[in-house]
Amino acid sequence: MGHKVFVSYKYWDFRVQDIYPKSYCTARDYVDVLERRLGANNVYKGETRDEDLSHLNDETIWAKLKDRIFDSSVTIVLVSKCMKEAGKYDKSQWIPWEVRYSLCEYSKNETTSHTNGLLYVVLPDDNGHYDYFNEHKTCCTKGCDSMNTDIIFSIMEGNLFNKKENHLHSCVYSDKLYSKEDSYAIVVNWDVFTSSDLIMQFYIESAFQRAQNKVDYTLCTKINRT
Repeated sequence: MGHKVFVSYKYWDFRVQDIYPKSYCTARDYVDVLERRLGANNVYKGETRDEDLSHLNDETIWAKLKDRIFDSSVTIVLVSKCMKEAGKYDKSQWIPWEVRYSLCEYSKNETTSHTNGLLYVVLPDDNGHYDYFNEHKTCCTKGCDSMNTDIIFSIMEGNLFNKKENHLHSCVYSDKLYSKEDSYAIVVNWDVFTSSDLIMQFYIESAFQRAQNKVDYTLCTKINRT
């Protein structure tokens, strides 16, 4: 089943691995790949590279983005090393608002939007590594996930490990560890997500299905304003 997919990302984050034979790559280059790949089974709802919004004010740009999120069912957030701008509050950056609008239900023209599924796709950093954010430990039978949430926005962190009935398990590193199954947001590394169209569709569909069971989670829609 196809879905309308919105992609949220930090356009100029250059601390990502080069995916083309050139010396300068940004998170936008990864969106170009998604735009092509999503089109096979889904509808891409983000802006295109040749769509120049620079001449518009923030209010107009936001109105355009909201229209696209309103008409989508899954939001992919590209996690990259410098997705947060230093010295700027969360409320002054685009990604937190895009996540919030994806999770809240709004009415427009007698139509109400639905809560989107949420998928965090972790991009490899400029050294080709993922452990700047996401590391899976095999220290116990179930396995556990360690995430450096300092690099993501608070609203994104709030939708990790937020299942209402979490099943804690013990580990040599901590006595309170969770599985990724306990998060509303699904987390996957780029190389896994894009390994095949079938795998990509599996994760998108999984995020959509999790939204159908949103009552099982305490969704975070609050943006850090300080």
